[in-house]
Amino acid sequence: MSLNIISLASGSSGNSTIIFTDDTAIMIDSGLTAREIKNRLNMCNFSPKQINGVILTHAHKDHYRSVGTLSKKFDIKIYTEEETYNTILTKDNKNMLSKIETVYETPYRIGDIEIVMFSVSHGITIPAGKPIGLLFINNEKKIGYITDLGYVTDEIKEILKGCNKIFIEANYDEKIIKRKLSDKKYNSQWWYLKWVMSNMGHLSNEQCADALSDMVTEKTEEIFLAHISQNHQDPDMDNNNFDLASDHVKYILKKNGKHVPKIYKTYRKGRDKTWNPVKGSF
Repeated sequence: MSLNIISLASGSSGNSTIIFTDDTAIMIDSGLTAREIKNRLNMCNFSPKQINGVILTHAHKDHYRSVGTLSKKFDIKIYTEEETYNTILTKDNKNMLSKIETVYETPYRIGDIEIVMFSVSHGITIPAGKPIGLLFINNEKKIGYITDLGYVTDEIKEILKGCNKIFIEANYDEKIIKRKLSDKKYNSQWWYLKWVMSNMGHLSNEQCADALSDMVTEKTEEIFLAHISQNHQDPDMDNNNFDLASDHVKYILKKNGKHVPKIYKTYRKGRDKTWNPVKGSF
């Protein structure tokens, strides 16, 4: 089996993704509870003991919630940037991560998977350490991973151009947030919505589609739309939905003469309690 991907969860209530080959399995983030991650891995015929390492992308709890517990219980190595590790300990010193003796820098390789790490813009208002995006390579197959970033630089587009699979956030619909910002009903969300739209927040459907237009080539077979702000416990927190996001991506790709790869919806834990694995097709 070549390089593949499974989305276990993607949303503000928890994020976790598996990148794997026949011989290696890497978990990106562990924002759900350890029990929920174990249950979802079991549904995918994975055991936590098969995970060769967890890479934390940044210091927001929906990305690191259970990493310490998983590491302790199943002897899994944790990798992240020093700034991210220190930020987690500073604001969440009761997390099990504080009891892990050794946390490693993001590596260039785990098993037979090569890893390229690059910085992304995210945080500040909500401290995130040193947020990163990732490129995974095995036998000329490539998976690009960017979720939780305020904008996509030309450098990032070049790094991820021509990936076979691209995991990218389409967090919000710009029209929905602008409508909320003009409605007094959402005054309590004002600071958060302004942050989401900032260069240190998240990607809109428009930003996601524009970035994909530069990254998608004939080699690109699948797109995973991630961190979609949909299906919160509180419906007033929804700022997007999959149909809006995917329709806009398709429209921009076609408009710019690009082929449209298969587009997957990644799931979150919210009002909808059901979940099914979202797995690439290599």
